[in-house]
Amino acid sequence: EEMPGLQAVHRELGSKVRFVGIDEEDRRAAALSFLHRVGVTYPSGFDGSGAVATAFRIEGTPTTYFISHGKMLDFHTGRLTKSQLLTYLRQIFGVS
Repeated sequence: EEMPGLQAVHRELGSKVRFVGIDEEDRRAAALSFLHRVGVTYPSGFDGSGAVATAFRIEGTPTTYFISHGKMLDFHTGRLTKSQLLTYLRQIFGVS
């Protein structure tokens, strides 16, 4: 449900903010098919072993992390609307 909003913000902000998706619940082929179907253009990784989810102590999906220079600045667990995402990005990174 949140992918169209993430993609829209990714398109709007261009190189001001980098988006990276991590899929840890699906089979890779199914995930790639979904990304193609919904038109996601930002990079997406695959965490088949659950190592990324464990490292970030993800307790629910979706979870969005806001990271700068290897440091986690904030996170949001649950669906983000386009408006909510833009608010986070303005507050944390000063971008609009």
